[in-house]
Amino acid sequence: MMVFDSAHKERCASLFLEWLPFIVVAIIWLYFAVLDPVPFWQQVGDYSWYALSHAFTFEAKVEGYRAANFGYNIHPGVPFGVVSWIAFRLATYAAGDSGERVVFAINHAETFWTWAKFIALVLNLSGMYVLKRMFKGDVVRFCIACCVYFAAVPASFGASFLQLTNESFALVYIVTFYWLIFRLLSEPDAVIGIGTMKVFSVSMRDLLSFCLGALTAFGLSMKIYYTAPAFGLVAGFWAAIVFGSFGKKSVVRLFGIFLGSFVLFGWLIVAFIVGLPALKTWILWNYGMLSHSNHYGSGEQGFIQLSSAFGAIKSLIFTTLGTFPMIVAFVAVVFVSVMIRNANDKSWGRKYFPFVVAISFGILINITGLLKHYAQHYALPLCASLVCLLLIQGKIVYSRVMSGFALSFVVMLLAVNLNSYAATHMHSIEMANAVIRDCKMIEKLPISSNEMRVWGYFSPTKNGILPMVKQYSGSDFISGIVLKSSSSVDIVPGNERDDSDWRYVLFPKAYYPSRESVFENYRKMFDFKATKFEIADTDNITELETFFLLVREQKYPLNKTH
Repeated sequence: MMVFDSAHKERCASLFLEWLPFIVVAIIWLYFAVLDPVPFWQQVGDYSWYALSHAFTFEAKVEGYRAANFGYNIHPGVPFGVVSWIAFRLATYAAGDSGERVVFAINHAETFWTWAKFIALVLNLSGMYVLKRMFKGDVVRFCIACCVYFAAVPASFGASFLQLTNESFALVYIVTFYWLIFRLLSEPDAVIGIGTMKVFSVSMRDLLSFCLGALTAFGLSMKIYYTAPAFGLVAGFWAAIVFGSFGKKSVVRLFGIFLGSFVLFGWLIVAFIVGLPALKTWILWNYGMLSHSNHYGSGEQGFIQLSSAFGAIKSLIFTTLGTFPMIVAFVAVVFVSVMIRNANDKSWGRKYFPFVVAISFGILINITGLLKHYAQHYALPLCASLVCLLLIQGKIVYSRVMSGFALSFVVMLLAVNLNSYAATHMHSIEMANAVIRDCKMIEKLPISSNEMRVWGYFSPTKNGILPMVKQYSGSDFISGIVLKSSSSVDIVPGNERDDSDWRYVLFPKAYYPSRESVFENYRKMFDFKATKFEIADTDNITELETFFLLVREQKYPLNKTH
């Protein structure tokens, strides 16, 4: 009979608690991403078809064809495009040549998207593993950190690991960046010998600065707001001089290595993936984002509107059922208590204050960007940054009772947030089923070979999305293959600006919530704005579950509403 002493039981409990977050995240992914997923063609966002178009672009380039994706140079970015292509290759490993792989991905889009979601899961599990390493065996603090990230907003599930998006990189990228900054600014240096004779050596701080420069180039190729930690690092270098942690010569050297690495890897990305013309477009696009006060470079000239900022705060409070402000308050209380307790300790200040300045400056940038350009998933880089505040330690030591209370509190918020996401997911499933019902009815309507069904943006159907995939892939090679797999009568407005052969026009309710909004907004939308299409008095509009259907020169009975 085996007898386990209390120390062994405690080690087993610690080991179980250490791996429990990984198990929970994997189970959540298995249920929502595999067992009960939203169908690929009925995804309400644009990341699913962006992923497919990016994969096609990279596939064309790998095979030696000219291709210039309309999206990955700007949105959602180069890393997203690369992992989308990896998912594409994993999904089509049994197919033959490149053309067969593209056809397989179109006909089996669910398989492609499952692999893409699996990569999103791996990215998040990798971020959690970095957290585990970062906290060096402090299991309770690791579990609290995981809960802080996944309890803040529902998007920490939906836009993080249950689909592939930019923010699938948020946890692993932000946490890795701040951990390296922490090691650079707050941990002792060491010399690394190169070669058996150690003829050449570099310091650990040199190596960390080099890695941070490369990471900055990587982050900038994702989205500009992923450079917040890099600006924080620059502020941290300044603080290291002020607090006497580093000498000026040392800081200049480290900053030079950081900057040189950034330029080197940035040039490699531009030279081999993006290209100089796209770089110019990227600069102008981001300048428009920064110099205008509304989403995606829209609105008036100016940096930020107070009304938009207050609206973002209101949304963060109410759309998260209060989990976001409570998570922020929780981390703030822990951070402030540590700072107050150690404020008069000069040795502690020299060790930790440069990192405190770095992460605080980075968080300030993330908060500003979130309030300026609000969408819930843009909160994820901020949430990942808040996790890293828990790195800061000092004289304050929390008892098991306090640690247990803190863990219980964030676990409760995690349950609330997961329930909130589950409700959203269920609604998405219901909407997907409604779209499928509408499509079956629409496809039964008579149409001749020289007439067109036109799907307005954003129509979550294969017929409405595949033309955009073809367009965004930016490759004649891909276009030829997609055309063979597409319906000959289904287009998006941008495919044919002359509306003379348009028979049916579909207006999705996500953008046209009422019959009145169709007439008010269709000429303002970018897709219809570029065409000659005008609604005529003889056109009939019928309301379906998820669309408004416009019929021109109607020859069969539908309720006439205009």
